[in-house]
Amino acid sequence: MANVRVFLGTLVLVLATMVNAQGATADGETSLIKPEEIIVTATKRAQSLQEVPIAITVVNAAVIEQSQINDLLDLQTVVPTLRVTQLQNSAQTNFLIRGFGNGANNAGIEAEVGVFIDGVYQSRAASSILDLPELERIEVLRGPQSSIYGKNVSVGAISITTKGPEFEFSGMGELTYGNYDQIIGKASITGPISDKAAFRLSGSINQRDGYYTNTVTNGDINDRDRFSLRGQILLEPSDAFSIKVIADYNKINEICCGASQLFNGVLSQVIGAPFPFGLGEPIGNPARLFDREVAYSKDPSNELEGKGLSITGEVDLGFADLTSITAYREQSNNSDNTVDFSGADIVDLLQYQKFETFTQEFRLTSKDDGDQLDWLLGAYYFDESVPTCCRTLTFGTDAFNFANALAGGQLPALQTLLSLPPGSLFRDGTGIVDNYTLDDESVQVFANADFRASEKLTFSIGGAYIDSKKSATSNVVMNDVLSSLDFPAIGEGVITQTVVAQQYAALGVDATNPAAIAAIEAIAPGTFAAISAGAGAFAAANKDNPAVNPLLAFVPLQFFPVPVNYPNANETGVLSGDKITYQARLAYDFTDTFTGYVSYATGWKAGAINLSSDSRPPSANSSGRFARPSDVSVIEIGLKSSFDRGYFNLAVFEQEVKDFQSNLFTGAGFEISNAGSEVHKGFEIDAAFAPTEDLVIASAVIVMDPKYKSFLGAPCQAFDVARCGAGQSSRDLSGTKAAGIHEISWSTSVTYSHEFNSGLSGFLRGEYLYESNVDVVDNVPAFALGSPLAQRKVNNLNASAGLAMDNGIEFLLWGRNLTNDNNLLSAFPTVIQEGSFSGYLNAPRTYGLTVRSRF
Repeated sequence: MANVRVFLGTLVLVLATMVNAQGATADGETSLIKPEEIIVTATKRAQSLQEVPIAITVVNAAVIEQSQINDLLDLQTVVPTLRVTQLQNSAQTNFLIRGFGNGANNAGIEAEVGVFIDGVYQSRAASSILDLPELERIEVLRGPQSSIYGKNVSVGAISITTKGPEFEFSGMGELTYGNYDQIIGKASITGPISDKAAFRLSGSINQRDGYYTNTVTNGDINDRDRFSLRGQILLEPSDAFSIKVIADYNKINEICCGASQLFNGVLSQVIGAPFPFGLGEPIGNPARLFDREVAYSKDPSNELEGKGLSITGEVDLGFADLTSITAYREQSNNSDNTVDFSGADIVDLLQYQKFETFTQEFRLTSKDDGDQLDWLLGAYYFDESVPTCCRTLTFGTDAFNFANALAGGQLPALQTLLSLPPGSLFRDGTGIVDNYTLDDESVQVFANADFRASEKLTFSIGGAYIDSKKSATSNVVMNDVLSSLDFPAIGEGVITQTVVAQQYAALGVDATNPAAIAAIEAIAPGTFAAISAGAGAFAAANKDNPAVNPLLAFVPLQFFPVPVNYPNANETGVLSGDKITYQARLAYDFTDTFTGYVSYATGWKAGAINLSSDSRPPSANSSGRFARPSDVSVIEIGLKSSFDRGYFNLAVFEQEVKDFQSNLFTGAGFEISNAGSEVHKGFEIDAAFAPTEDLVIASAVIVMDPKYKSFLGAPCQAFDVARCGAGQSSRDLSGTKAAGIHEISWSTSVTYSHEFNSGLSGFLRGEYLYESNVDVVDNVPAFALGSPLAQRKVNNLNASAGLAMDNGIEFLLWGRNLTNDNNLLSAFPTVIQEGSFSGYLNAPRTYGLTVRSRF
């Protein structure tokens, strides 16, 4: 906590400066910071940022353009409470708010942070990472939002509002060129179709070479190749009625994503050792981690395609406004990866997923006419079908040699012992094929009311009823011969034969000679029965004893679990649940510019289904393939103040998620489980100050203490003896700090703007993001051999400079991660290489020039 104390001391000085500045600048105003003019729709009604008594961060179009924020991954540099991480491929992106969030990589687990684009819920990360079109603003809401939003907002929401059609003709075009041969093109045009109809058409391309190099293929990895198109039509037949139709299409075709070797254990070294000691294939070098070089037998590829249609209707009923949002979306994700992360062809992963999503929202909102009571009523329906969710994990051409090296060259002898033809074990193309389907349906009704008890005091209460049903089927097929073998049972037979032979040998009889056995039986009747019974009893008692059953040495080579498909006699594949969530809040206006509030809110996330190769029924070694629903609660105290040249907002919170759905990568698939309780305590500050008309200083920070209040069954890997104990499949993390969540995340920016007499205007902007050191994940050690292994600390510096001419031409010079800060996004146990670890790295320094024209 030393970092926290240092930070708090610095913060006190900053606050004192801002308080003094408030009094010193009372004689002047700046047009640059007027929080009362920042309009948000966080509560489903238009209000100023300072009026909304909730924890919210707003990023406007100016900041997005100046900072060269192209997608939600870039957004986190200016919103420290938000963390966005891209993992194994372009579709596997995870969003966290206040340290909570999951849903990446596993199609059966939905996100806890809801992403909405123009009011439409984006159920999958792949539909949320597209390059952003022309925007009005992005709102990041912290804490449960179930009483005003639809599905999966149990820990927060991201609301993206794009620029809509306008009745005056205008447009924008821009072209960017950057390092790694990056080319970004964007264009948008809007105007009238008639006096009652208008349109907007926006499109973008984003192409860039990768910043990883595959030393085996000499190809680039982590490139960009994206295309998006978005069309809108606005119809306003009358002042009381409007319809907006939005259609969008996007495609991503990328070579992604590179994972670097953090530590090469014995099994990885077998791959790299020269023949005959190993395979003699290249492996990643942890000593050159941030050179961003990988050694893959082939380049990983992903192809994502998304398309959607939404219709938003608004009707003025006189006493209230009625809003209807109808949306349908299709998203398909295809990827082809080598997942042994080496130059050997050992294991390949093919994935194909398709999602079909329909949503319908109705909302009735009271008029903002100064009455004592403002209210909102709504209903939300969600129906998503996953008709195809296929995941194929198969052995490659080097699998047999790799496994045989691990088995001490004994695989040919094992094939002979089991009367298997040569080449039966670890045959190229064999493995496991996951076939799943999922239907997810939910209904929600919600209501919210604000009652102004006096000119200064407002009481708010809201609630939602959520009903969810998920139905899944599995048809997992395993054709890996070795993984299907029951070595204790087979070993029992081998032990029996061995003991029988030993017993007869002690009598001077060859157990393989029937005549000799018959002769001894004639002399001593019952000898065969006695020897066989004794040998059988000994074998049954010792079939699980590695010292007696030599075949147990092959168990570690059984990389895949024997599938148990469902529905079956014990598992229906159906998860149903319902919940009432609520929120209550008191807000008090101490002055016209100073407001305080206290609130309590709850949230709920439906149960999850593990749709991966490690999906198993509950047992002593598995927590099962289903995770219980999560319950969220947060108590929050906030202050919002604004003054002539800025604002200062503070939120202190304690947020708890009971039965948090943990989703850990185990090497062949994912293991889901429920943490008993995870609690994050902390505070957030959002502030801005303009010392002069031209200079704006903005800062945002979150300081947290994230802990597992109780987590008795945390998944444990067999290799992690130091933390788990030998042979343990789970461990107790109760009272420990939750991994991957920084104690301090702090972003600050300084923007200097100036109007020149010659019709030019310009700006200089610098951004800095600091995140304190943290262990990255729970199932990878933070240290190995006394050196840091899986930790992260962030010091990120961005800068930009722009010039704008009065003819609409603009120039922007920008750079991101200018100090080339290197850090680790995530880590995991390397596939089929127990004791080795891999990880995903952040992007290196990027920079470029953007030319923009407005008309």
